[in-house]
Amino acid sequence: GSLSERKAELEKQLHEKEAALTKLEKQMKLLKLKKLLAEKKLALQNLLASKAAGQDRSAAEDAKATAAVVTQLHGLKDLKGVDAMKALKTVQQQEKTVGERLARLDAGQKKSEAMMTAAVQGELKAGGSSKDALEKGKKMIQELEKREKRKFAKVRAGQQIELEGLKEAEASLKGHDGAALQKSLQKLDQLSKSTQAKSGKFLY
Repeated sequence: GSLSERKAELEKQLHEKEAALTKLEKQMKLLKLKKLLAEKKLALQNLLASKAAGQDRSAAEDAKATAAVVTQLHGLKDLKGVDAMKALKTVQQQEKTVGERLARLDAGQKKSEAMMTAAVQGELKAGGSSKDALEKGKKMIQELEKREKRKFAKVRAGQQIELEGLKEAEASLKGHDGAALQKSLQKLDQLSKSTQAKSGKFLY
């Protein structure tokens, strides 16, 4: 009987070792997934941070260019003179620049959103790993996406106001309307100051 007892004892030990090994494998899989999630989060954050810095820098440069246009318009004495014609051309050029930046901004945002969606889907496809870790990964990426959308909405709103102000300035120059021009200049002045205050650290 002692032989069969010894065999049973050995089988029990083997079974326990296998169970411990399976547990360890699961833990390692989870650690691997957590590491992967952390790396993915860091990569996304770095990408979003560099994109945000680029947006701020471009917005500040735009604000500087628009501020120069506003200064030029403030100095106009005659809305029907040669200077007014030159100013009109400058306004139209800046309008084009801001319009193109808005288009680039929208395209960049679409790219970001696609990247976030792909990251979420990637987590879901990882499968076979802890459901809890998967949920955390999905939630984390969605939170990053929300933050990114809020930031984008703020930047875009500023650019939109700038474009509208420039278009109003253009219309008032064409119509030789001094009062309307002053109104559009006020709008652009305020926007220019707030953008430069927010993004001043990126002006170099």
